Amino acid sequence: MANAESNPILDESVQFLKGVGPARAELLAKLGIHTLGDLLFHFPRSYDDLTEVRGMEQIEAGVLQTVQGEVVEIEGKELPDGRRVTSVVISDPKGKCVAGIWFNSLLIVGKVRYGQRVAFSGKPKWYRDHWQITHPRVQVLDDAGDARREVVPVYPLTEGLRPEHLREAIRFALAKAEAAIVENLPEPTRVKRAYPPVAQALWQVHFPEVLSQGVQGRQRFIYEEFLILQVALAARRRETRDRQQAPKLLCTPAIDAHIRRLFPFKLTADQDHAIASIVKDLASDRPMQRLLQADVGAGKTAVAVYALLVAVANKHQAILMAPTEVLAQQHWQTFEQYLAKSRVRRALLTGSISPKDRKKLLDDIKTGEIDLVVGTQALIQDDVEFAKLALVVIDEQHKFGVKQRARVKKLGVDPHYLVMTATPIPRTIALSVFGDLDTSTIKQLPPGRQRVLTRWHAESQRERIYQRLQDEMKKGRQAYTVCPLVEESETLDLTAA
Repeated sequence: MANAESNPILDESVQFLKGVGPARAELLAKLGIHTLGDLLFHFPRSYDDLTEVRGMEQIEAGVLQTVQGEVVEIEGKELPDGRRVTSVVISDPKGKCVAGIWFNSLLIVGKVRYGQRVAFSGKPKWYRDHWQITHPRVQVLDDAGDARREVVPVYPLTEGLRPEHLREAIRFALAKAEAAIVENLPEPTRVKRAYPPVAQALWQVHFPEVLSQGVQGRQRFIYEEFLILQVALAARRRETRDRQQAPKLLCTPAIDAHIRRLFPFKLTADQDHAIASIVKDLASDRPMQRLLQADVGAGKTAVAVYALLVAVANKHQAILMAPTEVLAQQHWQTFEQYLAKSRVRRALLTGSISPKDRKKLLDDIKTGEIDLVVGTQALIQDDVEFAKLALVVIDEQHKFGVKQRARVKKLGVDPHYLVMTATPIPRTIALSVFGDLDTSTIKQLPPGRQRVLTRWHAESQRERIYQRLQDEMKKGRQAYTVCPLVEESETLDLTAA
C-alpha cells in the first residue's frame, strides 16, 4: 500500500485531527489507528448499498433496501425478558406501513417525531401482519427531498466509536493528506488495469458513489500490495541466488538409468515431472530451493532418493534429515530397501547412537568415506562436519525451529535444498513464498495405493470413533493416535502423548 513511512503528514497523530481529540483518539488506538496513515488505510470490511429505494408495495424480504414514509407511530415498551423495545412506524400515502424496531436503544426517540418524513434502510422481514426492519439506518428527509441513494461503508469498530464519527475523521484526514500520498503503481501498470490514482482510490474506498467504485478502489490496493510483495521477494531471491554458488550436479542418461534400476517399481508421471524440475535445478550452480509436497503414499521419498543419488553419482555427499527418530528410522529402512544392490556408502545418525559409534561415523563423514547420511537433528550439531556436502533433503521442514533451520544452512558451502511435506498447511505454503521455495506437487498415487480419506469429527463423537477403531483392530488392522505434544506443557492446554 501507499508508503506512510516517508510521509510526515501521514505520520501525524490522529488526536490533532479536526473532530477527534484525546478521548476519540484512545478509541481509535484500540483499532490500531494512531496516525493519519493508519486511519486512511483502515478499510471497510463491507458496504451497505442503499441505492435501492423502493416503494412499500415493492418490499422484498431479506434484501437490503430503502423505504420512506411519514412517522405515524412511536412506541416504547419493556419485554418480559427485561429488554426494552422501541418501535417507529412509517406510512406511505396509500396507507402501507413499515415498522423500525430497536432493542435497548433510546437514540431513535430523540431523532424522529410524529409527521416527519424519514427513510429506513435495512433488510425487512414479515412479522405477523406487517413488515418490520430491525435497527434500520435512518435518514430524516426534508419536505421535498427523497432518501439519499448512497453506498455506506461498514468499518471494524470498537465500543464507544460511532460509524459517523469514524467517517468524519477519515474525510478530514483525506482532505488534509491526499496531495502528499505517494503513488506506488507505475503509470503504465495503473492505466493498463484501469486503476484510479492513489488519492482517488482512497476516496472511492471510503466514500463511493456507487458500489462498483468501492470495489474498484479496494482491488487497486490489493493488487498494489501483492505486486510490492512479489517484487520484493523476487529481488531477494535474485540477490540470494546470485550471491551463492552451489556445485553443479549433472544427471546423465546413464545416471538416470542406473538410479531407476534400483526402484522395484515404475515411477508415476507426477514423480517424473517433479524429478525433471529437481534435475534442472541441480544442474545449475545456483542453490536449489524447492518444496516437494504430496499426500502420504504418493511417493515423495522415491523422488528424494533419486535426487540424493544424483548428488552421490557426482561424487558429493547428501543428507536426508527428519524431525523425529522414528521417521528417520522409517526413511532408513526405505533407503536400505532401495539401495540394497548399490555401492552407496550410507549411514544412519540419530541421538541414540553410542558415543563410540558416533565418533567413528563423524570421522567417516568428515573424510568423505560416507556418501549418504539419514538422520535427525543430530545431523546439525556443531561437531558434524562434511567433506563435500552438495544436497540437503529435509522432511517436514515446518516442524523444525528457526534456529535449527538456520543451522542447516551452515552444513555445507551453499548446498542445494529439497524440502518435503505431506501437510500443505498455511505455514508450509508461507515457506514457498517467504522461504524462496519453488514448488513441485505430486498428486498421482502409485498403482495399488488407495486414496487417503480424511474425516473430521466433533468432540461429541469421540466414543463412536473409539468403537470404530476397536472394530477395525478386531479385523486385524492397525491404528495410531497423534497427540499435539510429546510432553505435557505448562503454557499450552493440549493433550500430551
